[in-house]
This record gives sequence, structure tokens and C-alpha cells, in this order.
Amino acid sequence: MRYDDPDNDYSRQKRGQQVLLSALTKVNKSKNIIQMNSLLDTAKDNVRTDLPLDDLMTLYKNYHGALSNTQSDHLQGKNATIDNFSFQIAPNREMQRLSDNTRQALGLTKVKVNNIQTKMNDIQTNWNGYNNVNYVLPNDAQVYIPVNKV
Repeated sequence: MRYDDPDNDYSRQKRGQQVLLSALTKVNKSKNIIQMNSLLDTAKDNVRTDLPLDDLMTLYKNYHGALSNTQSDHLQGKNATIDNFSFQIAPNREMQRLSDNTRQALGLTKVKVNNIQTKMNDIQTNWNGYNNVNYVLPNDAQVYIPVNKV
């Protein structure tokens, strides 16, 4: 349902998070580390993620106690086209909102988000992510698309 979903990848990611959280919650209730290892062994051939599953085990060991007190949020991007490739770009206001929420949850003072992404957003003259999705990279920069090795 990747392309027919009205929220595009956001809903797909949310469904994936629900599956993982459900599995972790089930394992956490049983307090059985062996069950966690079994779950990871089963999932490793059927799950693609940037996070190695061994790291997931480490995260579980270190943070399983926090599963009963979690909050979730996401960074809502806007549509952009760069060099004929489609992207989601995080608007400055959205990055600031998420930063403020995260820092508040951690008991940290809010700070203004100021990074390469906010600077690139600031130089856009027409892009708005809705009816103008042309996003211009500075100084003749080009998009790097890695070649998949088979």
C-alpha cells in the first residue's frame, strides 16, 4: 500500500513502528531475553532497516525499562524536487517544533535550530512544498544518489 496511501511513506513507517513496538512490548512483558533473541533471529531475514538488528538488541537491553513510558512524534516534511528526484524536506518551523518538544521532554533548555538544513531552507525563494516543489541547492550542488550494488 506504499503508493496508494494518502500519507505516503509516513503511514507505512507508522505501521512498521507499530509492529516493532508491539513485538518489543510482548517481549518486555515476558521479561525473557531469549525470546528477544528468537524474535530478532526470525526478523533478520525479513526486515530491512538502517539500524542493524544487533544494535536493536543493545537498545532493548539498555532501554527496555522505558517501554512503559514512551512518546512518539515525527518530523513532517514537505514535497521537494531536486535534480528531478523527489524528496521530503523538513521545514524550519517543523525542525524547531520537534527540537523544542524533545528538549522539553529531556529537561533541556530550548535553543534555536540553526544548521545546514535551516540555512538551505532560508535561501529558497519559491519553494513552499505544496504548489511549488522546486528546491534549489546552493552553489551548483547536485544530489548524490548512490548506485545500488547487487
